[in-house]
Amino acid sequence: MLDEAPGHLFLEYESEDLATFLQMAMLNGWGGYVLTDADYVNAFFSHDEYVDFIAKHDANLSDVREKFAPPQPK
Repeated sequence: MLDEAPGHLFLEYESEDLATFLQMAMLNGWGGYVLTDADYVNAFFSHDEYVDFIAKHDANLSDVREKFAPPQPK
């Protein structure tokens, strides 16, 4: 039960399962964390409809900033 073990471990080959699990959680208005074994960049998604990315080193967030940056006018 979730109250007994409040977490799930997804292995590398289960990335599609992880995506489905996150989609289900977000569509139901749940919050949670995505924590990686490498602790490179982690994420928190809120029931208030926002996502925070967390990293020990600011430089690790450069890829996240690039992916979520607004498009530049041409």
